[in-house]
Amino acid sequence: MGLVRLVVMFIIAWLIYSLTCRWLASLDQPRDHKKPGRPAKIETMVCCADCGLHVPQNEALQAQGKYYCSDEHRKRAASS
Repeated sequence: MGLVRLVVMFIIAWLIYSLTCRWLASLDQPRDHKKPGRPAKIETMVCCADCGLHVPQNEALQAQGKYYCSDEHRKRAASS
């Protein structure tokens, strides 16, 4: 009966030690980790009809069915 009691006490001591080590390790890690979740929305990229630069569609300027990266390029294409 003494050997069983010794093994049980050893297992309890090992569990307390393991849990304490894990808890201390979690305190050392920075808390600003980004939580896994939904990935950021992927935006559609369009090519500027004047210079060929790729810009997000929501930032591009559209004229005559074409996309432009800046107002200058849009005006240049309209004047030619």
